[in-house]
Amino acid sequence: MPELPEAQVLSLQLKKALVNQVFRSYQTHDIAALQGDLNKLIGLTVTHIDRRAKNIVFHFSGYLLIVFLAMTGKVHVHELDTPSSKHDRIMLSFDKLKVAFNDTRRLGKVVVTELSAEAFFADWGPEPLTENFSASYLKSYIGKRTKSIKSLVMDNACVVGIGNIYACEILCAAKVHPAREARSLSWEEIERLVTAAKRILAMSIDKGGTTFRDYEHANGDAGGYQKHLLVYRQAACKGCGAEVQRIILAGRGSYYCPTCQK
Repeated sequence: MPELPEAQVLSLQLKKALVNQVFRSYQTHDIAALQGDLNKLIGLTVTHIDRRAKNIVFHFSGYLLIVFLAMTGKVHVHELDTPSSKHDRIMLSFDKLKVAFNDTRRLGKVVVTELSAEAFFADWGPEPLTENFSASYLKSYIGKRTKSIKSLVMDNACVVGIGNIYACEILCAAKVHPAREARSLSWEEIERLVTAAKRILAMSIDKGGTTFRDYEHANGDAGGYQKHLLVYRQAACKGCGAEVQRIILAGRGSYYCPTCQK
């Protein structure tokens, strides 16, 4: 599942390939994957491409095109004469290149909106790599919340872009058990969690993200951070060598080290 690092890497690749190109045409192979009118973008130039949370944001004059990758979404850049592939849902053609939104499980979507990014994502929490995500902020947000700390850091209302893989990794690095009630964390543990989040997400971006099955770069290449994972889908903890345990929290498989995480 693409998370913040994968979306960041992808947005940078798309920015390099597509900024200043004009949107010319499109094909929809799955109308349910589209929300909004792509016809409004025809003839407009891509002015910028960035990311919000796990989503790719194409900026046009007066409009945004937002790609929600969800569980299995991919965005590939092709030559204009490249035919569609299996699971391509929407094809976007520009001056010199074509972009394919490919989604095996059909959980993602492409949205066209006249809202600004700030307005569209107004109810979402801060980006974890910004100063707005701090130990003071997280302590205040936690308050008396009793939900598990893993569920809380995966909640976009608290902080955006952290999914199952990085929640497991961040909590291991912070030495916090994923099933702990959020309100039980000490100030020191909250500080460790915030520090670990920033370090791990930045390192994953540097390594090109994590690829198991669903994530690929815009050119189809794999990321490399899976080689550095501490506990997620690992047999033994990379920190101490103890056998990694797996439990289910909020319907998701949660990997942790019973020795390092308390």
